[in-house]
Amino acid sequence: MVFRLHGKMSQYQRSTVTRRFREYKTSRGQTAILVTSDVSARGVDYPNVSTVVQVGIPSDPAHYIHRVGRTGRAGKQGYAISLLSSAEIEFLKHLPGVPIKESADLTPDNLGLIEESEDYQNKWKEARKSINPELLNEAFVALLGFYVGRDSYINATGQDLLKMVSGLTKPFDLPTPHIPATLRSMLRLDQGANSSRYRRPTQPFFKSHNNRGSSNNSWSRNDRGKRYSRRDGGNRPKQGY
Repeated sequence: MVFRLHGKMSQYQRSTVTRRFREYKTSRGQTAILVTSDVSARGVDYPNVSTVVQVGIPSDPAHYIHRVGRTGRAGKQGYAISLLSSAEIEFLKHLPGVPIKESADLTPDNLGLIEESEDYQNKWKEARKSINPELLNEAFVALLGFYVGRDSYINATGQDLLKMVSGLTKPFDLPTPHIPATLRSMLRLDQGANSSRYRRPTQPFFKSHNNRGSSNNSWSRNDRGKRYSRRDGGNRPKQGY
């Protein structure tokens, strides 16, 4: 069973999804998956979550800790997996002391083999029937906007980011969505392929368009460690990317 949770849902909808996910009875071959934004990153307890998978980088290192904290709770073992693009690997340098290791299984080559399998292709073909192009376009613009001002976490130019995010639309057989002029300017997309970096926004123009978290709630590394120890008895989840 797959559940979804994000900030554009009403409080009633979020509470209903949260309750159903918590109460879902899992068994062999029958599990529950919650696809969620950072509304679940902190302050919400989901018992018996075995694995947290992060797609892309969070808004800051503190949110990484919040996200992986949804597993490995109450002394139980948990796993945290981060799926990062080559440009996003730079973010790992901002997590000193966090035991992250590269996965020998979740490599681009192995993931490519999965995508080429007949079973995967059949399931993807069926899933694409329910894709909403308008929502996909909004997600595309939101993701580009999310990267603006995070050049310290990302080793890429604006052109690199456009190419990377555009690649996400290919499986949907949809053209690259329109990019607002303000965002194009921030990413220096009209200044040629040799433009070195994109410029930071003077105001949080795209904040309302993305749902990947805020950097307003952070704590010191020592405080994070203390909270981690109190939460799970010192059993940190095994992590990889």
